[in-house]
Amino acid sequence: MAEGEGEDDVQFLRTDDEVVLQCTTTLLKEQLKLCLSVEGFGNRLCSLEPTSNAQNVPPDLAVCCFVLEQSLSVRALQEMLANSSDMGGEGVDLDKWSSQGGGHRTLLYGHAILLRHSHSGMYLSCLTTSRSVTDKLAFDVGLQKDAAGEACWWTMHPASKQRSEGEKVRVGDDLILVSVSSERYLHLSTASGELQVDASFMQTLWNMNPICSGSEEGYVTGGHVMRLFHGHMDECLTPTAPEQGEERSSVVNYEGGAVCAHARSLWRLEPLRISWSGSHLRWGQPFRLRHVTTGRYLALTETAGLAMVEASAANTRVATFCFRASKEKLETTPKRDIEGMGPPEIKYGESLCFLQHGNSGLWVTYAAPDPKAQRLGLLKRKAILHQEGHMDDALTLTRSQHQESQAARMVFSTTGLYGTFIRSLDSLQGRPRGSPPPALPIAAVILSLRDLIGYFEPPPPELRHEQRQGRLRALRARQSLFQQEGMLTLVLSCIDRLSAYSTAAQFGEAAGEEAAAAWKEIVNLLYELLASLIRGNRANCALFSTNLDWLVSKLDRLEASSGILEVLYCVLIESPEVLNIIQENHIKSIISLLDKHGRNHKVLDVLCSLCVCNAVAVRSNQNLITENLLPRRDLLLQTGMINYVTSS
Repeated sequence: MAEGEGEDDVQFLRTDDEVVLQCTTTLLKEQLKLCLSVEGFGNRLCSLEPTSNAQNVPPDLAVCCFVLEQSLSVRALQEMLANSSDMGGEGVDLDKWSSQGGGHRTLLYGHAILLRHSHSGMYLSCLTTSRSVTDKLAFDVGLQKDAAGEACWWTMHPASKQRSEGEKVRVGDDLILVSVSSERYLHLSTASGELQVDASFMQTLWNMNPICSGSEEGYVTGGHVMRLFHGHMDECLTPTAPEQGEERSSVVNYEGGAVCAHARSLWRLEPLRISWSGSHLRWGQPFRLRHVTTGRYLALTETAGLAMVEASAANTRVATFCFRASKEKLETTPKRDIEGMGPPEIKYGESLCFLQHGNSGLWVTYAAPDPKAQRLGLLKRKAILHQEGHMDDALTLTRSQHQESQAARMVFSTTGLYGTFIRSLDSLQGRPRGSPPPALPIAAVILSLRDLIGYFEPPPPELRHEQRQGRLRALRARQSLFQQEGMLTLVLSCIDRLSAYSTAAQFGEAAGEEAAAAWKEIVNLLYELLASLIRGNRANCALFSTNLDWLVSKLDRLEASSGILEVLYCVLIESPEVLNIIQENHIKSIISLLDKHGRNHKVLDVLCSLCVCNAVAVRSNQNLITENLLPRRDLLLQTGMINYVTSS
């Protein structure tokens, strides 16, 4: 690479760069630095992530990163949009409309850009809704699923008079971003007393800081999600399973077996800086290790030694680590941060890395195995910090696939939301009469349920066989990953809490009118999500084979019987062993739905699935169905053979 070209990489912003949008404001006489952030799944609206106190509280940069997917002149954008509308909204080749061609192109002031959210793959857009109380002309800013239309395009303008339209956009410049569709500015609002982002006629200056720009394939960079394996052994660094109790969930082990493929063993590597935090990781460079599915950080604690702590306690003194190539010869790190990606040094699967705690200089190693655990055959050893450690303390790093890291982040956000929802429902029980009900996250839960149902939607049948099978394998992997992290248990807990109320009016008395209006929809969506989590996945369906009585007992609930039938159908299709434990009362409950709902095809689908297993008739179930269904001739249309002879 030529010297001038290398300088361009660092000095100017280009397409395909990964960036964060930063701004500053003063709130209650306190100067704040903030990053634009958005969860994507379950919450489309943008929020702000504070970065002023990053030394003591790590910012969640995983949901703050955007990719500069495309840059077009305004004229080319208008021509492209007009052309796409003439073509009926079909996908267009964006590179064709760019005057600079494809590849990495330097951004120019006055051009329109397309920002894709790294985590969700959705696009930053000016929405048509408005939540602002003080500004009636403002629109919400959030994400939309595709890049159709002009709502997701933003033009860049210089805030300084030293820059002019058509110049290259330099790193560190203050920018003004204007929505192409609404002609409003991307604005940070503090008028309501809380921080929120909207598209307004008031300006805010934004700074577009690069995170990553063209990393070398196969090398470790900041922000990667990975597993840390002990040497070349089948043991990885992972916390204790959450079902063993909250007090043990902070303990970290080297654990082998199936957990090495679970989301519980995934960590996100977060360098201490924000600008160029996605650059190639160097030996000795400080970083934090964030556990993806819990949001906690690996740290040195005074009481428990090496353990996981909440983000609020993960300051740089206790939670900073670095990789070393050797315990004897320690690399010296430059005092100043290097601008740009830097040279690639640590390679996945090949480099042996010793993990050292930054402040204490102690090494991450393992304690002597517990004799009792060895006798029981448990493949785990407690991870500790020690002054010397063992000779075989080196780790090898394995990067996770994007789909896996995305699913793990969704586990973190959804388990947190549903956990809050369950605790709020529990608080309704002991609430004194006359006191106001606690605020339930109704809207967030509904959007999250819809997103998850779409996330587990099976591929369309018109795909080619090989393509469809590949997508089905990926779908089953997602279902298994969520089940391993306790998602099925959470959904069932929500169902049980809501089933304690027999009608929406009863729920409304405890939780308020808004919750009552959404009660039936939430219960139905929960059952639909349950069906989505087990559909086509034999291992997940088998978990319900012992809970058949619970499932059939829920059929009496008219408000959700459609969703329950879908769950029951999935279980019967994928778990043949269930057919052997079907009893007459189960079949009577299913048939009774024909009286309640009329001729519902789902009831007949469930009855059909009871009759045959792997192309073999299940005679006992067939007899029970005919005995209970056929005598009542008003329910089904039936045919019969009679002797009828005519002659001409």
